[in-house]
Amino acid sequence: MHKAELAWRRELASQTLADMMAAAPRSAAEGARRWFGRTGS
Repeated sequence: MHKAELAWRRELASQTLADMMAAAPRSAAEGARRWFGRTGS
């Protein structure tokens, strides 16, 4: 189990915010705007 966790952490650490933004569907940005608009955050 420890090896799996280390592998997961390495994979996660290799992802950048730009990578996640590029992989996210276009609708995710609008959904986030609506959510923040409703919650006032």
